[in-house]
Amino acid sequence: MRHALRSTHSTSLRPTISVVIPAKNEALLIAGTMMTVAEILEAAGYVFEIIVVDDMSCDDTVSQAKWACRQLLSVPCRIIATTQSLGKGYAIAKGFAVSTGDLVAFMDADLEYPPQSLPIMASLLETYPHSCAVAYRTEDKRPWFERVTSKVAHQLATLALHLPVSDTQAGLKMFPGWFARQHLSCPRQTGWLYDIEALLTAQNNGLRIIQIPVTQQSIRPRRAGMWQMLACAVPLTQLAWTQWRQSWSSKLTSRTSQNPAPALSTVLTSHKVTEPSRPPRYWSPGSS
Repeated sequence: MRHALRSTHSTSLRPTISVVIPAKNEALLIAGTMMTVAEILEAAGYVFEIIVVDDMSCDDTVSQAKWACRQLLSVPCRIIATTQSLGKGYAIAKGFAVSTGDLVAFMDADLEYPPQSLPIMASLLETYPHSCAVAYRTEDKRPWFERVTSKVAHQLATLALHLPVSDTQAGLKMFPGWFARQHLSCPRQTGWLYDIEALLTAQNNGLRIIQIPVTQQSIRPRRAGMWQMLACAVPLTQLAWTQWRQSWSSKLTSRTSQNPAPALSTVLTSHKVTEPSRPPRYWSPGSS
């Protein structure tokens, strides 16, 4: 049974937040990430929960996350261990399915994207309820090869799908809770293309897409190799074909009926997070 988050202040009207962190072999980083997220959202005055979904790690990711939960006594934390490794998207969807927040975010476990953006995203979604907030990279401190391949992958996705966003793959996004649970918890794409499917679903349901400029740090080498990226070509083509059919069908239907306005993409350059992600902190069950 799902128990919704509730503010300790009964008069509070601020939305509650669920933060989903997909993790695979993140034993060195996951506890520090959880602590940092909790510190930032507590300072911003939000009631929140942290949901870590482990994608069949081979290291001590689960035990490190459980240790962090014991340290965060005032924060509802859940650790979900999947029984099969189906990819980052599957882990995010599992977390979305059990979330309880009014707003639901997912972020990468390595803190390469600034968690300081979470309160900014939440505040914007309070102002624009039928919206989602996504990070886009205006500065990328990773090695040149990773930067170039990321840009190429984004350009291919943009050309194929005509998504009105500047960055489809940034690992920091926030959605209305009802939307995440209803539309994003049973994805067709369970790997790296989950982000694109989520954005397509948001666009097709008329959500405004608000973009938050961020700096991506370089914490470690990228795990996805060139062959894994090339393997996404077929499902990306399938996504594009499905989207084209739906778009064509909508155009035919719109001749005889009123449809929701298409999603708008708003770039909020004035909200850039200039404070970089703090270096990852290393935790162990034996530390204090």
